[in-house]
Amino acid sequence: MLEGRPWRIVALGLVLLWVAVIGTVWRVVPREDLENALSTWAPAMVAVGFVILLVALVLCRLELAKIARRAGSRPIIALGLVLAGAGILRLFVVPAAHRVFNDEHVYEEMGLSIAFRGDARAAHAGIYEEGRLTLMGGRYEKWPSAFPVCLALAYRLFGAGEGVAFTTNVLLSVAGIAAVGLVGALFFREGRSWLYAAIVYAILPQNNYWAHSASVEPSAAAFGALAIAAVALAAEFPSWRTYVLAASALAASLQFRMESLFLLPVALAVVTLRRPGEFRSARFWGATLLLALLLSGHVLHTLSVSVEYDPAMGEGIGFEAAQFLPNLRTNARFFVDIERFPVPCTILALVGLLASGEPRSRLVIALWFLLFWGVFLFYYLGSYYFHTEERYSLVCLAPFALLAGRGWEKIISGFGGRGTGFGRNHVHVFADPNPEPRRPTPGRGFGKSCRSFCLFALLVALYLPQMRTVDPKTAPFQAEHEFVARTFRDSPEDALFLSTHPSIPIAHGRSGVASWLVLDKEEWSLYLVSRRSSRVFLYHGLTHGPDSPEETMCRAILERYDHRVAGEMRVGRFDLVFYELWRNRKGDESP
Repeated sequence: MLEGRPWRIVALGLVLLWVAVIGTVWRVVPREDLENALSTWAPAMVAVGFVILLVALVLCRLELAKIARRAGSRPIIALGLVLAGAGILRLFVVPAAHRVFNDEHVYEEMGLSIAFRGDARAAHAGIYEEGRLTLMGGRYEKWPSAFPVCLALAYRLFGAGEGVAFTTNVLLSVAGIAAVGLVGALFFREGRSWLYAAIVYAILPQNNYWAHSASVEPSAAAFGALAIAAVALAAEFPSWRTYVLAASALAASLQFRMESLFLLPVALAVVTLRRPGEFRSARFWGATLLLALLLSGHVLHTLSVSVEYDPAMGEGIGFEAAQFLPNLRTNARFFVDIERFPVPCTILALVGLLASGEPRSRLVIALWFLLFWGVFLFYYLGSYYFHTEERYSLVCLAPFALLAGRGWEKIISGFGGRGTGFGRNHVHVFADPNPEPRRPTPGRGFGKSCRSFCLFALLVALYLPQMRTVDPKTAPFQAEHEFVARTFRDSPEDALFLSTHPSIPIAHGRSGVASWLVLDKEEWSLYLVSRRSSRVFLYHGLTHGPDSPEETMCRAILERYDHRVAGEMRVGRFDLVFYELWRNRKGDESP
């Protein structure tokens, strides 16, 4: 049904029409009007894509069950234990904390706004009245909407709170381990390579350290692995339902970070090497049309923010060729730096890349790794050793783990190529259509697998201090987070906080207002907002450096209102201060 030349022509024509419509909207609609529309349209399309993805997963249960049966019960149970162990490690051992302070708060602001008013703009104010949160105003942000939509869904289910954001990220990152295992099961013939890849991905300290935060990278990496797994599934079991799964998974993954765009060439490589004839099928072009429709808001959003002013680089987005060699040196050294990264995993990845067999699988995985590792070599903040930019490594660790899992299997099997499981019936997206018959050897190598697993458990233990220790580069931000969270807990429920990021108090259940509103908007004078609150506070934090706009704004507010210090803390050379405000010196009535 729905096959043949006429349907291919119709689907291709609709895709071209989509391109024309997107181009026309971008050229004709004023940018401000476009962004106002995108603030609701883009997250709505993400939510629709998530619904389609969930439905498609249910419809593809037979294909997934077939892979699980051929994997065997013991490896599947082992994978379940790995997922449970990773979840426990990330939730209860690795401390929850903001690690990229301002970026994470922007995502939380967008998530709150989407959850409570269906608008992706970061709200200028949030007021709690009788337990209900009302958000007002907002600014359009350059960040894509997928991760804020995930947070919004969690907020709607479990309420607003930083703990909800952290837990959501942990759960998505754990799901990414299963996605890596699925990719390995579809890519490799060698026994339990897929299981070993999932284990390597689960134990990498960077994955564990960043998962228990509100940083977008763990979830972006997880959805990237899911997207490639879905495309590989469609290539192995081509049907309309598997192609819908692939299109919806790709659409979701592409809207987490801007560089997620590089998943498209990886997906095309999978289809090209496994089933090139699919490019002529109606289902391929139908899935392409669905992908285009789901990405409509994201494409227009990307075009809109592509002309954003970058304060560190001037006009542009911060990529330049001069950064290539410095970033190449640091980011290549990262994988052999024993203090930061488990070098045995690097050795396994090299073995997996260089060992014979599976040439097409290795080609796709190498392309996947090079694209997501290489894109940051041209970025002015792309060094893994600069501040908190180690998080950029997360998006290339899935293909790294797949190669390491293959290397692990190769070493266990002694490079004999027989593997430790599955045998000739193993589902494999790049398999030879006429493979040489092999006897199933489900027990072979089990002892070696157990011993090597114990060695990797020891590796986790060696890096536990790194996962639990506050990175010196982020220690001031985490100390600030603890200070403000403690202050919010000790404040009255109806207190109001003026802050550069109003999402900080809002996420802790307190009303928050952007500081600049008090100065620039008459309707947001301190008298009016304080009528809703018993006490009003102004926060002076780490972003209030000398001569910064935040510092200038804070001083202007303090000059206008009588105040006293309600709480303070010294972090390095910075003073963190909460001021309580109570009288406008210009003569307005005291609250």
